Amino acid sequence: MPEFVKIINEDDKSFDFMQNNAKRIIEPGGDVIVPWNVACTLFGNPNIPDIPPANERTRMYKKMRARYNYGDGLHSPEHWEERRPKVRVFDLEGDTEVVMLIDDPAGEHLGAFNPNSKSVNKETDVEALQKQIALLTKQVTRLVSKEQAAPTPNATGTSASPTAVEDSPGGDVDSVFNIPTAGDDDTATTDDPQAVTVGEIPGADDDTPPAPARKAVAKKVAAAKK
Repeated sequence: MPEFVKIINEDDKSFDFMQNNAKRIIEPGGDVIVPWNVACTLFGNPNIPDIPPANERTRMYKKMRARYNYGDGLHSPEHWEERRPKVRVFDLEGDTEVVMLIDDPAGEHLGAFNPNSKSVNKETDVEALQKQIALLTKQVTRLVSKEQAAPTPNATGTSASPTAVEDSPGGDVDSVFNIPTAGDDDTATTDDPQAVTVGEIPGADDDTPPAPARKAVAKKVAAAKK
């Protein structure tokens, strides 16, 4: 059986599922690679036969629809078309599509994909490994091309963004150079210096030095006699 398969989501809404207790999401148009047993759990093994009285294929089909919240006798066929996962599964080793049980309840494609029929000789193993590497390389190249083809658009401004339109101080620049004239309200006056008051100040006392102390006079007289 194939070790890994690719799931492509062809719906216009995301498809999510649990794998190893972790939630995985496939965006619209996206794809993921999962082990084969995970794909069989999600969409049913396409090689289950419908042999009476067990009718395992019919029972598994009901189980698959119940997984996506659909019950026989409780919902209409239109409800199932709305609920069912719109995905495609591809075998990575052979690069072929696998019609899963959920899309083939009658078994019309039963046996078309037989993973157990692969040879186990060394040449077949090497060829299968080379095909798997080539497919994975193609996947990486496609993802890189997709990212390069859709670069991040430049940020757009808003009407509230300030935009410089003129490198000037603003306002009426010439008005500061207008000289007032006699006819204007603000008449220019003579720029005379303030007069400095000189002479005596009315009410001021005479600046008479105090009399020298007696000791100082005696010292001066004694010094003169010597």
